[in-house]
Amino acid sequence: MPIRYCMFESWEYSEDAGSYRTFGICALQDGDCAARVADVSLDPDFVARLARRCTRSGLDPLHLPDVVEDALNAPA
Repeated sequence: MPIRYCMFESWEYSEDAGSYRTFGICALQDGDCAARVADVSLDPDFVARLARRCTRSGLDPLHLPDVVEDALNAPA
């Protein structure tokens, strides 16, 4: 069964910002979370686009953290 990447919302806390809403990505495989990266971005559109690209490309969940890091460091 193909892996589907989904955006999820969570609330995090930092001493500087206090409580804030953020978005992460979860790789769903056979109904279970195969990989998860929380607190990717405050921008839900960015995270949703990244999740769609991961799904379309058939990304192996093992590589999700590297793909997220690369996307965050890519020039705007």
